[in-house]
Formats: sequence, C-alpha cells, structure tokens
Amino acid sequence: MTFEKVKLVLQQLIDVHETLYQLAKKKSIMITKNQMPELEWLLREETKSVQKLRMIDSIREREVTALLNNKGYKGNEPILAELLKVVSEEEKESLLNLQEELLEKMTLLRKKNQHNQELLEESINFVHFSLELLSPQLSDHHYHPDHDVDQEQNSRTSSVFDSKA
Repeated sequence: MTFEKVKLVLQQLIDVHETLYQLAKKKSIMITKNQMPELEWLLREETKSVQKLRMIDSIREREVTALLNNKGYKGNEPILAELLKVVSEEEKESLLNLQEELLEKMTLLRKKNQHNQELLEESINFVHFSLELLSPQLSDHHYHPDHDVDQEQNSRTSSVFDSKA
C-alpha cells in the first residue's frame, strides 16, 4: 500500500507496453514478408503479454485504491488523477513522469497497431484481387442459358446438309 508499489506497478505497465510495441514492430515485418507460421507464434506471444497487462492493471487498480484509502481519500475511481490529488509534490512529479511515459508507449503502440491493420487490409484486398483475376468471369459471349437453346434449335433447322437426301 505504499507509493513505491504504485510506482513499481506503473513501471511494469510501461514495460509490458514496450514489449507489445516491439511485438507489433515484428508483426509489421512478418505481414509484409508473408511469414505466417512466425506470425502465428508472435500472436500467441502477444496474447500472453495482453493477459499480463490485464493482470498488472488490476494490481495497479488495487494498489491505487489502497493508497487512496491510506491517505483518507474517498474518490470515485482508483485512477492516477485521483491519486495526484493526495500525494506530495515530489510524488506527484514522479507519478506525472511515469504517466507521461506510459501514455507515450500507449500512443506508439496504438499507431503501430493501426499501421498493421492497414497492412492486413491491403493484404486482404490483394488476395481478393488475385482471386478475381483467377476466377472465370461470366459474360454474354461465354454462356447464356437462353442463347444456347436458341443456337441449338437454329442449328437443327438450318443445317447446311439435307439429311433426307
């Protein structure tokens, strides 16, 4: 329930976001190089990191709540903004630095994930385009149910050779 525990948890959140960012950078490379088995492995690693992030965030919430209670503050939510209201100036500066670093990591990660999303959409569009090129296209000169029947009937009635002869 100490201020140091809150700082430690915030640093852990920063570290996990950095790990996720590094994984996202690798994901970009794997998507562009079409390395699917490696990408599957990376997605499993990313899932583990996201689970770790959720666990650490729940610890952060618990620690901030405990510290707020120790300081006698009965706020609405256990968030850093509430904690900043009750800590000393030195602690406040330390928390603001950690918060800023965390926000920077989150912004970088968000941008990289958006970039990866765009890469995946381009890849899917390319696959659809390739499939359209490979698949046969129905057009008027290839097949028309009524057209084929008419041609068959016309070929019977207007034969070049007289079969009765």
